[in-house]
Amino acid sequence: MSKPQEKKVVVVTGMKTINISNRDFINRLNPAFSELAMLKSNPDSGELKYSIKRSMGSMQDAVDRFNKKRIEIFEERAKKDEEGNAEFDKNKNYLFKSEKLKKEAFAELEKLEKEIIRLTIYPVSMENIIKATKQDLSIAMEYNLGEYIEYPEGSDDAKFIEEMKLKNYN
Repeated sequence: MSKPQEKKVVVVTGMKTINISNRDFINRLNPAFSELAMLKSNPDSGELKYSIKRSMGSMQDAVDRFNKKRIEIFEERAKKDEEGNAEFDKNKNYLFKSEKLKKEAFAELEKLEKEIIRLTIYPVSMENIIKATKQDLSIAMEYNLGEYIEYPEGSDDAKFIEEMKLKNYN
């Protein structure tokens, strides 16, 4: 007879550095993290709130760096008014000096989005999220939170996240 396998409990002990593309950070992790950060406090949310608070600074820094670079890319190539400010159309899109410069700007933005950044976060275990929210996360939310969540080593969830990382970064 084989012995039943014991489940390992993950204890989140501290900061962790992850590699993530700007695109995945801006479009997935940051919005999902922001949604978690907006949850109302309750008696069981202390550990989750602590993890969120510890991660906020580095996440905001990454957003600020991305936005600054994105603006630079477009403002360098945009048409300028008499005062040297970028011009916009009625939909608040940049107007460009030429079609060539517009294509250049979007090519640079694509490179920026694909760039892999190192982000320092304070991850939280899935158990703490469920305890704090009183519900399971949707599959989409769980995927979007990605490496912010730590799963028991060897679990199906941990394997899924590793597979997704390999697909996204290769």
